[in-house]
Amino acid sequence: MNNIDKLHDILDDKNIELNLKQRELVAFLKNQTKYPVSGADERKDIAYNIASLLSTEFAHTLNSSENLDQILTLAGELEVEYEGEKWASLINMIQLL
Repeated sequence: MNNIDKLHDILDDKNIELNLKQRELVAFLKNQTKYPVSGADERKDIAYNIASLLSTEFAHTLNSSENLDQILTLAGELEVEYEGEKWASLINMIQLL
């Protein structure tokens, strides 16, 4: 099982506290953007992994004004169509967590 699958399991587990889920998600996001990424394809892959988290139970508990919800939504947009400015925004939002 890879990291994204493990994170999905954590975020979907109703027995895990919300604050632990949030910490795990933030750690994952920061790890995804920790190293410089050179190409648009690699950035789309990262956006795809992040956007896949929108389907989790935890994501459904987020208020649309929360940073984490905005990050997941922006990643979904980048997954469909890569734009350099949106990528920079995504990285900036993650770094501010």
